[in-house]
Amino acid sequence: MCEWEQKISAYWDNELTTEEAEKVAEHLRTCAECQFALNSFQQIRRLLLRENLPMAPTAIATTIERLNREGAFQVTIWRRWLLQFDSWLMRPKVAFKVAMAVSLVSALILANLSSQISQAAEKVQGSVQNAIQSALSAQVWQKLVSLTGASQTRRR
Repeated sequence: MCEWEQKISAYWDNELTTEEAEKVAEHLRTCAECQFALNSFQQIRRLLLRENLPMAPTAIATTIERLNREGAFQVTIWRRWLLQFDSWLMRPKVAFKVAMAVSLVSALILANLSSQISQAAEKVQGSVQNAIQSALSAQVWQKLVSLTGASQTRRR
């Protein structure tokens, strides 16, 4: 039995550093015993890959128990609610009703915004009209005063 045989197993499983792997590869070129061991590992892998072996029930149970301990199967209230909501949206009638409700709310919000915008525009327009009327009234008043002042001086 060769002293490198244990390293052959680690070499086959890619558990060695690159430096160690290079040493084992060099040794494999000269040692028939280690070449036989490596060929055996390769044959075992080929046989296992050909077989469709099911996972052992104990391994499945162990994995499920571990996941359960880690909390993988725990569902929070919010997650449960979200999953229920999601399943409701998958129903065509419910999805249509939700889409209609969202559309209606959006239309109401836009209508409210547009009425506020039109009210603001009316206020601005009214302010501008008042400013123009005030300016015109001042000009008219000055003309009126100038005319009446001129007429009063003529009367005297």
